[in-house]
Amino acid sequence: FTQFSDHASLHLEIKIKNVNFTDELITDCEPGYGVERKTFKWRDEYKSQCKETLANNIDKLNSLCENLNFESQDGIDKTVSDFSEFLNGIMSPYFKVRPKVSTSRKKQDRIMPVIEDKPWFNDECKRRYNLYKKFLNVFNHSKCSTHHLNLVTAKRNYKLLEAKLKRNYKKQQGNMLEGLKRHNPKLFYRKFSSKRKVKPKATGKEFFDHFKRIASEINSEENSRNGNSNNDEIPVYEELDCVITNKEILCAISSLKRSKSHGIDGLLNEYFIEFQDMLMPVFSKLFN
Repeated sequence: FTQFSDHASLHLEIKIKNVNFTDELITDCEPGYGVERKTFKWRDEYKSQCKETLANNIDKLNSLCENLNFESQDGIDKTVSDFSEFLNGIMSPYFKVRPKVSTSRKKQDRIMPVIEDKPWFNDECKRRYNLYKKFLNVFNHSKCSTHHLNLVTAKRNYKLLEAKLKRNYKKQQGNMLEGLKRHNPKLFYRKFSSKRKVKPKATGKEFFDHFKRIASEINSEENSRNGNSNNDEIPVYEELDCVITNKEILCAISSLKRSKSHGIDGLLNEYFIEFQDMLMPVFSKLFN
């Protein structure tokens, strides 16, 4: 039994297909809370300890470099996943934080929403409304004639006051409009006049044909520039097949910014910036 109806409350879940969180980054929260995602934040005070732990696991890192598989897309995905899990296993004890991302807040955390569509709702009306909800909760916990009488009385007092305030508000608004009609007719009719609708100059078909023509011109230019014949030789750019050097990898790492949020893999930019010398063998094989 609620203030609205005696039906069960509605439970809603939203599932996003394009996002797949791993079990390593998702854990169940305490009762009363929803699902929380593990997050990581860089702390300079743990830098030396983390580097020492990474040095102790250098054998695992070398083994990871030897077992890299680039023969298929699945092999590449598994290689990147294994590398991410390796780093998370070492870094997470030092940089893991657990913020509460709640899908069901506790009662003391719930804030009474501000009622904006009832301008006549004054403090006395709020007090009677809260009193009505209080007796409603008492009646739900213990259904007896006394509690039911208190509930009915509180509800009647609240509804009568709200109806009275609503009538007075509508009467006041009517008097205000009547005054505008007499003393400021222009403003009065402006409140009721409908806004002019801007009609588009081009029809939907003209709009479609215009962009269709532009797209066809672009495609024809690309086809004439690239050629559609199967006998044409596929251009080969030797510079794209060159080995990516360590200098280029270091240049890419130097462009990373600190104090940025990590992605779904949980890897922070500071991992690559601070430990680039130890991770360079893996980077060299991954990029090539």
